Amino acid sequence: MPATYPGTYLPVVRDPALPDVLIIGDSISIGYTPYVRTALANYANVHRVPENGMNSDTGLTMVTEGGWLSNCRRYKVIVCNWGLHDLQDPVLVPSDNVPASRYTTNLAHIFKVLAKTNAQIIWATTTYIPASSPGFTQSANRSETLAAPYKTNAASAITTYNATATKTIQTVDLYTASAAHHPTSGSNWYDGALMPHFLSAGYSGLGTLVANAIKAYL
Repeated sequence: MPATYPGTYLPVVRDPALPDVLIIGDSISIGYTPYVRTALANYANVHRVPENGMNSDTGLTMVTEGGWLSNCRRYKVIVCNWGLHDLQDPVLVPSDNVPASRYTTNLAHIFKVLAKTNAQIIWATTTYIPASSPGFTQSANRSETLAAPYKTNAASAITTYNATATKTIQTVDLYTASAAHHPTSGSNWYDGALMPHFLSAGYSGLGTLVANAIKAYL
């Protein structure tokens, strides 16, 4: 969905005096990347992977073999997320679904690879899935039931990693913020026609949270 988010994939005019930041994630991160760049314009060069990060199977392949980290740039911070594609309904979208157990294993491997960059890793939690989000289910309760083990397993993978890590993974909580702005709350965050995607207000709000989390480690 790159065309929906103008500016996300434009080449970054890098200021060598500023630290480099990398964003890895799915279309939600594609949407908030321009807002992070604006917020950190005088603080960091904000890069992102040149495509949709998709599910954790894709993530594991691309950080180990696919070139997302191959430019040898010394990133100060790496923000990452996988989840929305992994937890898609295995009946509705079997090609994207990754079982929760493999998701956990994938994240454990990904965190070890990212740690080799010596960057501060920030995990962005997966955003809330409203009812009638295509590719999930028609019920918000059912979507949340599908999502629950992935949220739990991601937190567990981070806890396990942090137990022995010199530099621990930090978390920016996008789930709580997005859940508070669910479509029936009267908020203008979610795009009713393209849920679980957001309108500009939602991406701006998420981008502010991510930018603030990054700024703490620059």
